Amino acid sequence: MATYFLSQATVLHSPAYKKVGGANGSPWTMRVTSRTIGRLRVVGERIGKANAPFDASTTSRLLTARYPLSRGVKETALVQALENATGAMAEKPQARIFRGIEASAGNIWLLAAFSQAVGVENLAAQLGEVGGVGAVHFNLYMPHWKVQG
Repeated sequence: MATYFLSQATVLHSPAYKKVGGANGSPWTMRVTSRTIGRLRVVGERIGKANAPFDASTTSRLLTARYPLSRGVKETALVQALENATGAMAEKPQARIFRGIEASAGNIWLLAAFSQAVGVENLAAQLGEVGGVGAVHFNLYMPHWKVQG
């Protein structure tokens, strides 16, 4: 999982980005991505109340959840429901909400950073369905630290 907070998503289509992205990635990027499966690139615009990047030094777990905006689901109502649900959680996550654009259009994404270990079952009970919309993507990540030696 890699997240980037950009001032504009259009930078992802710039000649400068294309020069170092995709097939032109660094040796590290090529080595890491060659060993992964099921990669998903999501581009979104931050919406909702919280806009600052996460404090990575305090993040123990990161939840990514995708909620589809189907017919009859209002974006503003879903965003408010997500803000209310995360704000009421005892774990007090740093929550960021995104409107999917490009290939992710028609979806609302929640990224919630937790400062302590949390169980996916607990999170699913609280955030698996919000505002009558069920998450169709629900992954919980933890940091990976490689120790040399």
